Amino acid sequence: MKVISFGFILSLLILSGCEEKPVLSHGKQTLNDQIIFFSDGDHYEKEIPYYDALLDIKTDHPKAFRRMIVVSPKDQSTFERRYHITSYPSILIVKKDRLKIKIEGKNSSEKIVQILSKSLEGSNDGATAEEFN
Repeated sequence: MKVISFGFILSLLILSGCEEKPVLSHGKQTLNDQIIFFSDGDHYEKEIPYYDALLDIKTDHPKAFRRMIVVSPKDQSTFERRYHITSYPSILIVKKDRLKIKIEGKNSSEKIVQILSKSLEGSNDGATAEEFN
């Protein structure tokens, strides 16, 4: 049953959240106002709080999900180097090609919702990234 619900949630996020792709600029992706979710693919049980949080956030901030990127293991190396991803699952919020928020590793869905909501509401527009893990 967990495998079915995992597949359903992942497909729901992918199909309903990714309408636009980031713009390619000089061979690298330019990211503006993006949510990027990193999945490791092998340990989906660790990702359940992230999926729950993303579904909760999507209700209150549907526009933020129009360009959401779900990065699978085969595509991770480019983003890992660029944003120094060290653990999975991870969520980033990137604004104007700069890292705004990075949430990595084990977190509760409530904490993830709180952090993402605050960031998406614009109350955390600092120049440096805040990291949560």
